[in-house]
Amino acid sequence: MRTLNFQIVRFEEIDSTNTEAMRQARNGAFEGLVIIASRQTAGKGRAGRTWNSNDGGLYLSLILRPDVDFRQIPLLTLMAANAVSDALKESFGLEPDIKWPNDILVSEKKICGILCETCDSEFGKAVIVGIGVNVSEDALDEELCEIATSIERETGKPADIEEFAKRLLHSIATHYARFTFDATKTVVLADWQARSSYCNGKDISVDTGREVIEGVTRGLHPSGALFVMQTTGKLALITAGDVKHLRPRKNSSDEIAETNRDADSVEL
Repeated sequence: MRTLNFQIVRFEEIDSTNTEAMRQARNGAFEGLVIIASRQTAGKGRAGRTWNSNDGGLYLSLILRPDVDFRQIPLLTLMAANAVSDALKESFGLEPDIKWPNDILVSEKKICGILCETCDSEFGKAVIVGIGVNVSEDALDEELCEIATSIERETGKPADIEEFAKRLLHSIATHYARFTFDATKTVVLADWQARSSYCNGKDISVDTGREVIEGVTRGLHPSGALFVMQTTGKLALITAGDVKHLRPRKNSSDEIAETNRDADSVEL
């Protein structure tokens, strides 16, 4: 079981905490180095998107050097999501939901995004776990208020970013220890499934970049990929894509489950 010893480096402003963590990792930084910034000028989101990074958010990137099979690295995104979910619940009494694979929702609005990136260097492989949490209302641009929320909005009172950072790192350390101890990684999958309404029976659409797939979620593959029973009757395995919750069609989940009980076609 691995124990994380954190060393925190703080910036008032930086281009991207993930970018800085990657620089440090390529220079030989050890596991447990944490980059925290008050704001980012070029924050990273998934698929090359930018992450709005105003004052009032927690922007954190952590260097990990797990001794795992390359195919298990995507599970670190799920591990981080579990840790954030628990920290929000334990610190503020919130009831977070996890939208596959890396968005934390409260009241069906995004409160946190997670981006894991890998890098190679002469010092070996590293995984950068980037986490951005909307702590105060100042973190939200006006045009995002319909789809995003903050800890302050959900609790009705200000939150201390530094105190939350401590609780979050403690939660990450706990979940990472479980992750490294479990060779099969079934624990991280079970933890994620227990914290996400998107795991089973959720009507969704997924934009994979090549096509849009609609259907009902049917759990996780051991790799962390998402099974979706399509309206076409085929079972799709989603390895990457943007997920949107759809309003359920009348009896759609029951009909799909019944008519496709024996479906065995998996599309990659």
